[in-house]
Amino acid sequence: MDEFTAWKQMVYNAIFSIADLDFQKNAWFNNASELSSSFVETISILYDDSFFVKFLEADSWKFLKLSNKLHEEMSALKNMIDAYNEPESHKAILEDPNWLAIVFQARKVILLFDEEIKYKG
Repeated sequence: MDEFTAWKQMVYNAIFSIADLDFQKNAWFNNASELSSSFVETISILYDDSFFVKFLEADSWKFLKLSNKLHEEMSALKNMIDAYNEPESHKAILEDPNWLAIVFQARKVILLFDEEIKYKG
């Protein structure tokens, strides 16, 4: 696996956790079997561990060999996350229509990702 394939997998996995409400419910309400235990960690895995901003940069993107459509949808996801005002509790986040819109956008990204690189989960 080359470094770009590994990087794509890291970003995919991070976005998948944002797209998966069941994962969030389990992870954010202290289920020790999950990798992420809070909203902050879920977002941090995407931004800090997966270098999402760098992933979207033009210089990186040309080596990743992904479509402009996927880039547009990922950029939209990034903009939505950047604009998100986190409520006080995990329960409030999971009920927040703005968070649910982010979850929906993450699902769109995952579907496109699956079409382009055939990752499954």
